[in-house]
Amino acid sequence: MSAVFFSEPVLTEIDYVRLSALNRRQPSAELAAVLDEAEVVPNRMIPGTVATMYSRLWVRDNFSGIERMVILCYPQDANLDNGYLSVLSPVGAKLLGRSAGHTVTWTGPDAVERSMTIDSVMFQPESGEDLKA
Repeated sequence: MSAVFFSEPVLTEIDYVRLSALNRRQPSAELAAVLDEAEVVPNRMIPGTVATMYSRLWVRDNFSGIERMVILCYPQDANLDNGYLSVLSPVGAKLLGRSAGHTVTWTGPDAVERSMTIDSVMFQPESGEDLKA
């Protein structure tokens, strides 16, 4: 069996449909850009190293060096104190569909450019056997 390589960002069909609906209700330029650029694949084909909705990521802030776990989530579940990062936030949208090792950049509310690297995808819902069928 040969390896399948995708361009990034990569989204599952389910995430694409749900996030497209979210973006119609709560427009976000950052999320719209991800949806426009994304390669959309069936759940069973998404590599386990790609950040999908509700993936647990170990990330590193490249300015401060601080490392932490974040979980990409929908806005209603966002709570950064507990690590839940909304996909509608600039950094949340940038992390979506990217692989471990990828560095994203965005401009913070203070107009300073920032960058963050995904060190690892600690958990991805699609990696569960029940979602691969």
